[in-house]
Amino acid sequence: MKISIYDFDGTIYTKDSSIEYAIYCLKLQPWRILYALVFITIFLLYKLSLVSKETAKSWLFRIMIDDQKKISGFWSTNILYFVPSTLDAMKEDIEKGYKIVIITSSPRFLVSGALLLIEREAELIATETMKGKPYIFTSKNCFGKEKVNRFNEWVKASNLLFEKVEIERVVSDSSEDEPLYNLGGCSYYLDKGCLRIGRPKKR
Repeated sequence: MKISIYDFDGTIYTKDSSIEYAIYCLKLQPWRILYALVFITIFLLYKLSLVSKETAKSWLFRIMIDDQKKISGFWSTNILYFVPSTLDAMKEDIEKGYKIVIITSSPRFLVSGALLLIEREAELIATETMKGKPYIFTSKNCFGKEKVNRFNEWVKASNLLFEKVEIERVVSDSSEDEPLYNLGGCSYYLDKGCLRIGRPKKR
């Protein structure tokens, strides 16, 4: 099986979807500003290495509304922020018969709505949360080396261990995805809306 791996935020979607959706939810339900104020405090503590990234994200996710109608409304409003060159690359991979695997630290309930909109058939590996309670994680934050761990778990769960798995390309906008690039295949990064061969520079 030939596989192409894509990051989501900054690669398929130009912005940080979690932040953008949290802001969208604040506009729908202004009382959620209470969660936002706590998140800002927790985020500062995270930057000082006093709390974990999972703790900080759990407070960001508290701002979000796990409701498919609202999620669909969000993506419909932000359709212009998908990256055409990345969508074209995904379409090209699908036409070649490659399996698309999107690996992201954003929550599944949010990103799955985007896949319906862009009409790209793909396997989604994301941060898992409890249904209706997005602030309760049911997996580790899918970031950095954890992306590779989750990919390997997916390969095992999909009974692909005895099938030759070939990574054709890995596409991301962030040097934090170095572990994914190291899986093999051709490396691509996003530069001003265009895909370039190579890896993004460390920030």
